[in-house]
Amino acid sequence: MSRAGKAVCVLEQGKEVVPGDYPNTLAEVLPEIKLTLPDGSLWPQGFTYGFYDLTVSKNVLLWKGCGLGGGSLVNSSISIKPDKRVFESWPVELQRDMERLEEGFQRAVDVLCPEQYPDQSTKPLTKFKALQKASGYSTGCNLAFTNTTFRDRVNDQNIHQSACVLCGDCNTGCNYGAKNTLLMNYLPDAKQHGAEIFCKVWVSDIKELDDGKWQLNCKYGGDDGTPPHDLVVTADIVMLGAGSLGSTEILLRSREKNSLAISDMCGQRFGTDGDFFGLSYNGPDEVNGCGFANHTPKDMKGKECGPCITGVWDLRSMSTPLSQGMVIEDINFPGAFAPLLSALLPAASVIWGQETSPSDIEKKLLRILESLAEGPYVGATQHTLMLGGMSTYGSRDQNGQLKLSDGRLCIDFPDAIDADHNSQVKAVLRHAATNMKATYIEDPLANPSVIKGNAMPKVEATIHPLGGCIMSDSYETGVVNHKGQVWLGPSKVYSNLYVTDGAIIPTSLGVNPLLTISALAERICMLLAADHGWTIKYTKTKTSAGATVKRVPEW
Repeated sequence: MSRAGKAVCVLEQGKEVVPGDYPNTLAEVLPEIKLTLPDGSLWPQGFTYGFYDLTVSKNVLLWKGCGLGGGSLVNSSISIKPDKRVFESWPVELQRDMERLEEGFQRAVDVLCPEQYPDQSTKPLTKFKALQKASGYSTGCNLAFTNTTFRDRVNDQNIHQSACVLCGDCNTGCNYGAKNTLLMNYLPDAKQHGAEIFCKVWVSDIKELDDGKWQLNCKYGGDDGTPPHDLVVTADIVMLGAGSLGSTEILLRSREKNSLAISDMCGQRFGTDGDFFGLSYNGPDEVNGCGFANHTPKDMKGKECGPCITGVWDLRSMSTPLSQGMVIEDINFPGAFAPLLSALLPAASVIWGQETSPSDIEKKLLRILESLAEGPYVGATQHTLMLGGMSTYGSRDQNGQLKLSDGRLCIDFPDAIDADHNSQVKAVLRHAATNMKATYIEDPLANPSVIKGNAMPKVEATIHPLGGCIMSDSYETGVVNHKGQVWLGPSKVYSNLYVTDGAIIPTSLGVNPLLTISALAERICMLLAADHGWTIKYTKTKTSAGATVKRVPEW
């Protein structure tokens, strides 16, 4: 909107952290974790601005970033389109306007600049070679398109980016400025076109004023032990982009406190994009699947693991039902947590492991001892491939609920783990481990052991929360229309109140959602501008010299 010449104010709940300042050891990561407990309460209590947000409910474990740049700071940064059939249950108006959605995808690609690792033929990454072997050398296994810079450059937003050093620590924050996060593209672009950006501002709720404007009731500061300050912001147009949990919470609280006529569907149809995980543990091949942490690239020469995800094994096909589609990706262990793995993985293999190559037991035991003695960059841990993925099977089961309890957001999703889906996933991952001649370790959270005769609850671990403010053709069945405008009632919308993030996605995508969310946001901006007669100037403004990312002023 800043490119349309409008006055834009961006409010960010988290703090700003720039490349070079991201935590990269366990001692640095742990104090930055803000833990949300099942009842919605926070630990530590009070206003905190931890860089990582870990939300724990009875059946869902959610990890996300909380800082200027949002989830892009800690996600795996993969750009991949969903199966076109996913959209067949989305609003009719969107299905009729797929050409504009395709334009949104292209505009997002132009900004995010995804590319494949360019040096696999000359400097091969062993982790991708391991994924190829796990797939049985399937033609559907290819290098991933990752939003990563592999050559030093000045990007189109005039920001200097260094080349990726293949450290693998994308999920705790890229300290080299190589990851194409929002902090490297969309946000500096907005700033260069006049937008004002303020951090540590928590939006509690929004209220419609008599003159048609919006009042945002906020809290600011409070991380220094003093009470946070009350802050009121007024705007002609409000565009919520706080993520599935954040945007839903704001609308739920606004309905509760300010009587906004928001659909009863607000908070419904929450899902986890069919996420799943598993381990191919301690096979004969080196994998190099642990991030560098505080080790330098020079120290780790020969153990490069690449971006967090280097490859995608695509099991989707137009010749099979949509519900059978899935993608599987190689995932790094963040280096900050690597020191824990040498002991945890052998224990997990005893409890949840399934041996696929019994003849190699002696060699496997020696590798376990090597890891225990010398750390995660040798032995069994170095020979372990973590696999994760997404499935469209979960599209029919996006039936979780987000709700307020004593003013705090809680997740209620008793059916997060579907037995049939779980069995389908385990069969594929076990086959992958068999190809690797490794021990297959099931996702411990989704397949808990029985302790003292009592089965522990199954928990879906996810990094891809979707839904809560789903788009739909009507007020009765959704929260926003195809333009992202919040439904006011049957056939009516709040014309200047939008939701623009993953909260509006009504089904599992079966792929990493980053690109689709970006495309939907681009499409919403196009439609908003068209409705108001504005022109968005998409021309690039690159200069010859690049700047490094600098902190924005606080409020």
